[in-house]
Amino acid sequence: TNATPLPTLEQVWAGNISAVDALNITMAAWTGCEEWELPAFIPIGVCNTSSCQRALDRNDSTWNFPAVLKTDRWLFGAYQGEEVGDTDGIYIGIDLQEYRSFLMNITITPRERGPGEWDPRKHPYNPPANVDLDWAEGLVGAKVQGSDDLLSWVDLHTVRAAPSPVLRAPFPDMTAASCVPYRAFRLWVPQNYTRTFYINTADGPVHTRETVSFASLTDISFSGVRSRGGGDNVLCLNLHPNLVPMVDPIPNAFPHFINLTWSSHLSKCPGAVLVLTSDGTDPTTSSPSKAFGTTVDLEPDEVLGTESSAISSAAVLYAGYLSRPQSGVWTFPDTVLTAVCEPGWTVYESWCYK
Repeated sequence: TNATPLPTLEQVWAGNISAVDALNITMAAWTGCEEWELPAFIPIGVCNTSSCQRALDRNDSTWNFPAVLKTDRWLFGAYQGEEVGDTDGIYIGIDLQEYRSFLMNITITPRERGPGEWDPRKHPYNPPANVDLDWAEGLVGAKVQGSDDLLSWVDLHTVRAAPSPVLRAPFPDMTAASCVPYRAFRLWVPQNYTRTFYINTADGPVHTRETVSFASLTDISFSGVRSRGGGDNVLCLNLHPNLVPMVDPIPNAFPHFINLTWSSHLSKCPGAVLVLTSDGTDPTTSSPSKAFGTTVDLEPDEVLGTESSAISSAAVLYAGYLSRPQSGVWTFPDTVLTAVCEPGWTVYESWCYK
């Protein structure tokens, strides 16, 4: 209750604290493996403009302005050349600088259908200013990407349908590349639209065409877990509650089923394996690794509930109790038997449960 409040985006935007100081204070306070919304103190891409805060302020009635990517001009049909605009205008994201995080969720809220920010000069050839634009449809094909140097980017998720009304992409919906922590994350938007108008000059009316990015959002936020200790340390990734290894069927739910299939969303990660430990602490003394998606064949009288499971060697995750037949044979009896269970075990349909 006496913890010092963390810096806010509003304080950074108001100039009360530098973005770097706010980032360092926040990351220093993030000492555990909890999933946090990643700090957006240092925006990148079209967010370099002052309007970027409108895409990060969690206000559904505001949005960042789209960027003009290039401008082409013609004079009496003769092409006059191209003027390059904002080369970073096709993406919007955040930079964690020296820190690394695994991306666990991204939430994208597109603008509502409607006109863009455009007020062309009055000219008899110019179209109406209020051109109707489908901003959500403009995000189809966009990619969520991660980078460790702001130069090379790796695809983590592809937007395959127009968000309606919000797109939420959790870790299970991302590519195997999401198993690696990154310094920066962004939404890269390849789609754009054009607007054409005329400007009177001393040489005559100049036909002008602007190419504008669809990277204009009502809101975008990234959340993740820390890479503890630097590098690709996967401790916090392994400990995430949504990634705990699960078995199918659920233990004790179906007495007719014995062979259980282990699964986890971490199974997409290269090199990820399931190991069983004898003491719940040291996977290096474990039994042979179990591959995800395969059936675990239990030995007679083996009680898996007294052991533990782990992904890689960074975390220990406890499995549920399993059932075993009193006879010590892994087959369901054809006839009803009167089971005599050991102390602490409960009999049910000739099976002993604990």
